Amino acid sequence: MQTVRDIPIRFLPPHSLAETLEDLKTRGYQLQFRREATCLFCHELNQWVTPESFVVDEYYHFEDAASIDEARTLYAITSGEGQKGFLVDTCLVYEDNISPEMTQKLRWEYEVPGTIRA
Repeated sequence: MQTVRDIPIRFLPPHSLAETLEDLKTRGYQLQFRREATCLFCHELNQWVTPESFVVDEYYHFEDAASIDEARTLYAITSGEGQKGFLVDTCLVYEDNISPEMTQKLRWEYEVPGTIRA
């Protein structure tokens, strides 16, 4: 089973979101996913994808220290059927509006050098 610790998070400046998204598209992540309360939705396929039916391959976090409200996370996602796409999310700002399964699936973790994890 995939865990968040299996996938490194990459922190990037906000202006590089478009560049990173373009790179993902050249690597086959063409479909756009939208986060819903209990699953993802792909408009191109008109398909709902449950948390058990997708894997997050890569995480990218874009944050500007001057404007934390504009922080975004870009997820590279592969569905259980092998279809690749992406999700641009508002860093779980609305985490209380999604299921625990979706929260767990989309949560990323990172370690700050010099800190000890409990």
